[in-house]
Amino acid sequence: GYVNNGMVDTALGVFNEMPVKDVISWNLVIAGLVKIKMLNLAEHLFREIATPDVASWTIMIKGLLSVGRIAEAREYFDGMPIRDVQAWETMIVGYLENGYVEIAEVLFQKMPNKDQSSWNEVIGGLVSVGLLTDAVKFFGEMPQKHGRLFNLILLGFIRNGLVREAHTF
Repeated sequence: GYVNNGMVDTALGVFNEMPVKDVISWNLVIAGLVKIKMLNLAEHLFREIATPDVASWTIMIKGLLSVGRIAEAREYFDGMPIRDVQAWETMIVGYLENGYVEIAEVLFQKMPNKDQSSWNEVIGGLVSVGLLTDAVKFFGEMPQKHGRLFNLILLGFIRNGLVREAHTF
């Protein structure tokens, strides 16, 4: 609450006075700092966590990606002892949003466990950057297709004036 209301010093004071800090406490403070783009301080606190969890790592990755620090985000991603689906999705979407489509696609192919959300993220990301052919390719590879993504791709074709392609799809 303090961080969200611009009272970072007060937030850190309260945090520092906590007699016991669990990983959730650390993650809340770091996520707050990431949200207001105080990434250097967030990174400093991240390094102080005794045992960061998957969420801790993912918070840092997302923050770095949000300001275009892709190489550093990838270092965090590669350094994660364990990755869950959300960590993979965060890195893939970050690449897509920063224009690194080929790397995002390769990373998605390497992703060991893809769920419905993973497919939604990669296909939605491809549509959002106008790579409709790639989106259709991934849609074809999806094990379980659903109408939302079909409609999203269709809308992407129409918004780009590709009515024939939309009809064919």
